[in-house]
Amino acid sequence: LPFWNKGSHSPSNHVIVAFEAYRQLSQVSIRPMTAISSMANIHEDICATAKRKEAAVIILPFHKHQSLDGSLNNTRNDFRWVNKRVLMLSWNFC
Repeated sequence: LPFWNKGSHSPSNHVIVAFEAYRQLSQVSIRPMTAISSMANIHEDICATAKRKEAAVIILPFHKHQSLDGSLNNTRNDFRWVNKRVLMLSWNFC
């Protein structure tokens, strides 16, 4: 694929590559964005930016990982907190 960055193999880059492929094949607009914020108000920044950019989808890091036995374990309580706050705050933007 022409947009594949062979020098980087991080999971987040795989997601970006997948969306870039989808964009090229389906002619939709994909605008990946990364921002730095404090954990205390990151949920507000995420929702405000999504509203300003008129985003239809927000992808957040998931706070659980699947074990070999198939069970899901909480691994990042800070991500869980952010995800819950974004979901709660997003209702105000609907």
